[in-house]
Amino acid sequence: MQVTVEKLSPVLLELQVEVPADRVRSEVDKAFAALSKTAHIKGFRPGKAPRHVLAHLFGGRVNADVAQRLVDTTLNQALADHNVQPLSQPSIAPAELVPTSAFQYKARFEVRPDIEKVEWEGLDAKRPAVTA
Repeated sequence: MQVTVEKLSPVLLELQVEVPADRVRSEVDKAFAALSKTAHIKGFRPGKAPRHVLAHLFGGRVNADVAQRLVDTTLNQALADHNVQPLSQPSIAPAELVPTSAFQYKARFEVRPDIEKVEWEGLDAKRPAVTA
């Protein structure tokens, strides 16, 4: 997994994550294996439908589910690896999932700004008069 961190502003961070093609392929294979056990397709016994038939009927849904699963698992891992704590829910911009190539997405979220040492000594503060 390849992660690129880009700081867009002092409080906005963007992660670009690329998941390798072999991991994408294995996740898609697992999804089709699970689907073939439960799918009821006319003309085939449960669990015996060929993969190309399953891909024709359920390919879009399987790709969307695999993309969501990859984002869920790799985003948490990327945040932990780069020691980043998001303050807001990440805005995810996934690319199209192709089962034979790498999967990429971008996650944009707010983080705490880096505040350097604050010099407060020497500042004058006036206390307002209290009326009783």
